[in-house]
Amino acid sequence: MGRQAKAPKLKEPVRLRRRERKDGLVSLYLDIYKKGVRKNEYLGLYLIPERTTADKRKNAETLAIAERVRSQRIIALQNHGADNWAVIKRAAMPLEEWLNQYDREDISLSKSAFCNRVKAHRWMSLFLAKAGCPNIALEDIDKDFCRSFISFLRSAKSGASHKRNDKPLHQSTVHGYIAAISAALNKAVRDGIIEGNPFNLLETREKVGKKDCERQFLTIDEIRILMDTPIDHASMKQAFIFACFTGLRISDILKLRWSDINESNDHVEYIRIQMEKTKEYVTVPLSKEAKRWMPRRGTSEPVFPDLPKSRNTRDKSMHNWIAASGIQKNITFHSSRHTFATLMLSLGGDLYTTSKLLGHKNITTTEIYAKIVDQKKVDTVRLVDDMFAGKE
Repeated sequence: MGRQAKAPKLKEPVRLRRRERKDGLVSLYLDIYKKGVRKNEYLGLYLIPERTTADKRKNAETLAIAERVRSQRIIALQNHGADNWAVIKRAAMPLEEWLNQYDREDISLSKSAFCNRVKAHRWMSLFLAKAGCPNIALEDIDKDFCRSFISFLRSAKSGASHKRNDKPLHQSTVHGYIAAISAALNKAVRDGIIEGNPFNLLETREKVGKKDCERQFLTIDEIRILMDTPIDHASMKQAFIFACFTGLRISDILKLRWSDINESNDHVEYIRIQMEKTKEYVTVPLSKEAKRWMPRRGTSEPVFPDLPKSRNTRDKSMHNWIAASGIQKNITFHSSRHTFATLMLSLGGDLYTTSKLLGHKNITTTEIYAKIVDQKKVDTVRLVDDMFAGKE
């Protein structure tokens, strides 16, 4: 009886190979071959000479990472084929690598927006390390990954990123970080790297909103109180109350020039300025009250040349001023913008016009202030509750 023929050995489409370098390191790369198409992909992973137990452990970890990448490539080949290798490689790009590219993107971002993007990346790196998936690929990010990241941020302490305190991250901060990471994934979708952003697949209840109640604002009576309260920096008082009647952010007031103030054909003065945060242009007519708090026009071009340049100095000045006024609210300079929005709507301004004055891209952002105004109406009506009980 003749020898039984051996079953043909199937070739693996992706093999992990090694190449020694002159510096003693061993470079790991993938040898991909399918249907006559051969590709090599260097992984940027290296084995080191094993002189200690720690060296052996590090090499074992490196090999485990390389094997995971190899497994991902085999699955990708089955889905796309070797002819679409560029698509496969990009989709298999680690999230960390993509975020690094995204951070270096040459676009016009305000300093605060760029800072939020970098901080969000830092928190994602912490999450990836804790979750044990530092090299997770873009194509492997799913709804469960997004849920886990949100849960991580909800329970995170501020000191985990910058050792200042152990307070939980503020809800609006968590919202901002998630928005920044989601924006990076949206960019990957637009670039054709992944098919969809899994954050967009989450239900509303799973997402983190920005608290409406965080928008502290002043009433008309409280504005009057501040007008009568002394302050250590007179320019801060001028700029803040001016902002209450224009809705400009501190970043826009700092760069406001007299050349940004124009006069229409019917002799109405207005500000035309490109907002620092969004880079959108906004046009704001100047009321008599707003003009009353502007400094006298001098030889210097800035409208508010004496404003403290240091944010810490401005914050301290605001804190002391609010404390001296007796107003029991957490008022910051940005509260002037909230004050302007609620003031316009309370006095009968329509939602669309108020949205344009604030420079909002989406009217839903302005609707938050409409809800605040409606709640004020409810609270006002309820003041008479039980006042006349038993008078029937």
